[in-house]
Amino acid sequence: MQLMKPYNGVTIDSENGLYVMKSDSTIRTMLNATEGFKFQKNAGTLSAPTWTDMLFYDVNTGNLFIDGVVNARDLKVNGASVLTGDGKFKSSSLETLYVGKNVFMAPEARISWTQVTEQPNAAQLGGVMTNSPKMTYIDANGVYTGTVSANQINAGKIRSQYIDVEDLKVNRIYREYNDSSGYLQLSEVGAAGQSFGDLELWFSNERWFRVYNGGGGKVYLDVHDTSFLESDGTTTTALGNWEFKGKVTGVTATFA
Repeated sequence: MQLMKPYNGVTIDSENGLYVMKSDSTIRTMLNATEGFKFQKNAGTLSAPTWTDMLFYDVNTGNLFIDGVVNARDLKVNGASVLTGDGKFKSSSLETLYVGKNVFMAPEARISWTQVTEQPNAAQLGGVMTNSPKMTYIDANGVYTGTVSANQINAGKIRSQYIDVEDLKVNRIYREYNDSSGYLQLSEVGAAGQSFGDLELWFSNERWFRVYNGGGGKVYLDVHDTSFLESDGTTTTALGNWEFKGKVTGVTATFA
């Protein structure tokens, strides 16, 4: 054989080494000591060929590149098969999988409880049995449960037939469930110029009655913001005009 002279499609030259060309110049195979071997496809034309590696072995790195489908009976890594008998990858050949990190579950995915190892029990989780009165039920209308232990509960409305408290701090107490026109209001103790633990009865945005801490050890009773009685626990004084329509009895009565 002579250099650069083809013999039945086989050519040897100093640049490419040994290469075999198909008669229509669409496929060729190259073999040399520098690059290894290649199976190439002409993606161009006969006059302006563009050769694309379809199968390429790099002799310098030992890597094999394939542009296409690999159809094999078995696949071995480091001498050991990584496929099962039905052609699936063995779980032992995969890295440890973590849901949410390197594995993401589809919306329709599910985890079977029977496949969970080291299953926790109710004693470990502080759970209760199905017939326990402390079970919690949640549906579209709300949450239904037994005893609730909490440091603080923030809610727009709490409805209960009976509430037992040691210290109750409220602004208003209403009589009817859906009627806010009449209510009993408690004023918290404040600084100077503010209320001092008053008890007020309101109706239709008007204060009708008040037990008023007036300071100085005196308590006043008001009707429509007008005091009619004051007392310091020892002396009780009637204020304003009093009209007696009943019978008044007593040991001593003094009129100024």
